Amino acid sequence: MRVQGVELESVGCYLCHHGDADVWAEESGYRAMRCRSCGLLYVDPRPTAAARSEAVRTGTHLTATGDLDVTGRFSPLRVLRMSVLMRRLVPHRVRSGKPVRWLDIGCGHGELLVALQRLVPSGSTLVGVEPNDHKARSARARGLHVVSSLDDVTSTFDVVSMMNVYGHLPDPVSTIADWSRLLDRPDGELVIETGNGAELSTREGYPGSLDLPDHLSFIGERHLRLVCALVGLEVRAVKRTRPDGLVGTGHALLRSAASRRWVVGRPYRSQFRDMFAVAGWSRDERNRES
Repeated sequence: MRVQGVELESVGCYLCHHGDADVWAEESGYRAMRCRSCGLLYVDPRPTAAARSEAVRTGTHLTATGDLDVTGRFSPLRVLRMSVLMRRLVPHRVRSGKPVRWLDIGCGHGELLVALQRLVPSGSTLVGVEPNDHKARSARARGLHVVSSLDDVTSTFDVVSMMNVYGHLPDPVSTIADWSRLLDRPDGELVIETGNGAELSTREGYPGSLDLPDHLSFIGERHLRLVCALVGLEVRAVKRTRPDGLVGTGHALLRSAASRRWVVGRPYRSQFRDMFAVAGWSRDERNRES
C-alpha cells in the first residue's frame, strides 16, 4: 500500500546514524525499520515536517487505509493512573508540602494536570503545552492553564513531564536538549512516559496498533538512557507496567471500537511494557552550573 497525498521524506537512525536497517513492521502504508547497529525502531519514509505539523494540530494523520484520528477524549481512569504513578515516581514532589512548578509538554486533555491539582500543595504552578487544538480546548474547559506552544513558556520549572510524547518526536535528542533548558538547576527533573517497543523481537509482541505515522520511533530502556546522557541528564528511576492486563486490554478494545481499527492483542501475552522514567541533571552538569 502507498499513502496518497502525503509528502514523505527519507530518514535514518537519529541515535547512531547507522545507514542500514531492516523492515520490522508495516502498517497503513508506512514501515517501521530496525537499525542494524543500535536496534532503534523508526518510521522511514515518514511525512515531512509540514505534514506532521498539520497532523499534530488537527489530530488526524492520512494513511493508506484512511484517516487516523488520535485526538481521543478525556479519561478519568488515566487521571487515577497518573495519581498513583506520580506518588511512586516523584514522592518528594507531591508529598513534601512545598509548592511545585510543573510543566507538562503534550498534556493532551489534561489528565496529568488534573491529577497534580489533587496531589501538590496550593500555590503550585501547573502549566500544560498542547498543540492539538481540540485537546487544548478540552483541557482549558477544565480550568487548566494550557498554552499551544513552548514559545509561550518563559520560566523554568522544578519538573518537566512528557507523557507518551517521546515516540512522536522526529529528533528526540535535539528536542529533549531544548526542553531540558526549562529545568531548574541543579535539582530539576524530567519525567518521561514511553514504551519499550524496540526491545521486542517481532511486531507480534506489540499489543494493539502501532499508530503509524503518529508514532515515529520506538525505543528500549538503553536507548532512553543514552538519549538522556547525550543531553546531560541521568536516568535515576524507571518503573514498568504492563498494558496488556485486563484493564489495559479493555481500554484497547474501547479504543479500537471507537476508531474501527481492530488491532487488540491477547491479555498477558506481550513483552511490551509502558516505561516511566525520572531523569535529573548529571553530576558533571550540576557541577558545571554551581
